Amino acid sequence: MIMATQQIILRERAYWLGYLGLLPIVAGAGLLAIQVDSPVVTTGIQTYAAVILTFVGAVHWGRSLENLEIETLIPSVAPSLLAWCTLFMTPLIALPLLVLGFFSQYIFDARQSQLKHWYKNLRLQLTLIICALLSLSWLLI
Repeated sequence: MIMATQQIILRERAYWLGYLGLLPIVAGAGLLAIQVDSPVVTTGIQTYAAVILTFVGAVHWGRSLENLEIETLIPSVAPSLLAWCTLFMTPLIALPLLVLGFFSQYIFDARQSQLKHWYKNLRLQLTLIICALLSLSWLLI
């Protein structure tokens, strides 16, 4: 009973925190939509997206360490390497690459049978939203 309750609380918090984590991208895209065309805004969107892509990959680093899953070590680091590279690019190049990174990481996540169904569902929702916001931002710059 306690374990089931903790799992429900974990899932609810993960959803809330996942969606709250989109706020900087929402704010940035919103600023671009009202034509606040500032390098600070585009750099903020680009940098935050790179941080989040790194975070998404790091989930598998933790899995690797906890479950001795050697095969997930490389996919856990690849997103952070791509994200880091995008920090040296213009937003016109970086934002589409970040979209590609988020979609690629989701495809990897979706194929992981060890991940909980609710987590895969959350990842799909968050991936679609962040990719839409990054694409919109790209169109607005």
